[in-house]
Amino acid sequence: MQAVSLLVERGLISSTEVVRRGVRVFDLSRRNVCVAVMVESGPSYFCKMAKADRQSEGSVRREIAAYGRLESMLTAAGHKPLSRAVFVEPLLLDDQCPLIVLPLLAGDATAHVFLGPPPGRASLGLRSLGRGMGRLHGCTDVGTDGAALPWALTLACPPLEVVEEFGGGAVEALEIVHSHAEVVERIEALASSWGPTCWIHGDLRVENLVAGASGDSEVQAVDWESLGPGRPEWDIGFLIATLMRKLVFSIELDGKPSSAGWLRSVAALSETFSGYAEERGTPEAVRVWSDAVHCVPAGLAQAAVETGMQSARITRSAVLLLQAALNWTRRGPRLNDLVGEPLSLSGREEEAC
Repeated sequence: MQAVSLLVERGLISSTEVVRRGVRVFDLSRRNVCVAVMVESGPSYFCKMAKADRQSEGSVRREIAAYGRLESMLTAAGHKPLSRAVFVEPLLLDDQCPLIVLPLLAGDATAHVFLGPPPGRASLGLRSLGRGMGRLHGCTDVGTDGAALPWALTLACPPLEVVEEFGGGAVEALEIVHSHAEVVERIEALASSWGPTCWIHGDLRVENLVAGASGDSEVQAVDWESLGPGRPEWDIGFLIATLMRKLVFSIELDGKPSSAGWLRSVAALSETFSGYAEERGTPEAVRVWSDAVHCVPAGLAQAAVETGMQSARITRSAVLLLQAALNWTRRGPRLNDLVGEPLSLSGREEEAC
């Protein structure tokens, strides 16, 4: 309830609202203190707070600085205001606390996207997200300084200081990645061709997208800490990879692939692609999204290693993710597989090991 207390303290909600209407709090991230706070029939907020350690405080302060850079960059590029789906004007940025508060677009509830449209709504609101990402990727003034590689693109030869923090499950997952030359070669090829061409979100995973659950609410991207120069296909490819991870987790829970889950995923990607094409034009959208398909195995490999960090031994989820990365590398889909045709993620788990 720390977030609720902070919102009351800052005057964004009143104690009367809390008592009379009630408040719901949703944890949106395992990695950071990111919560959605919703007053019944009232305002809703996304709050990101630092944990009680220097690393967490630095993370939130970097994101606070990123909002300033993003606003300046978009203004200079003539894209102000950017679609609310991507850049939501913060209500509160407190570098001393540190604390970030954003308004959520729907007041009654929130839901992770890509899980199907909420009751009473035919659209997921993802077309606006696609348009917003297209505008962001249209900001090409990235300067001449090099940009850091995404974490996934270092997995072929990860820094020692990073590996030292891995748990046993992550180490096993990394060993499996290194045992398959096709996956390693794909990651190395992406790393060697990395050259920033525009500004990107940098961590556009499903968990960093939230949406209102009623009306025509747009999807919002949160957690902008990794904002910086990069390649547009990485944002899209990593988004697809984290969506595949959701499907893999459903396989582990249900024991078999979910055709309904895949159809929802295709619908979500199709809607996002349409918005992106509206903003960037169809030829450029096809080019970026086609290149994004080649980024997905690296994103899946990262997801497997991240999953392994939470356990002493590699989990079945991590194995399934590695199998998906291998399948994708060997017989990757076409773009229209992702926006209109089912893609089989089937394959024997043993192949990954």
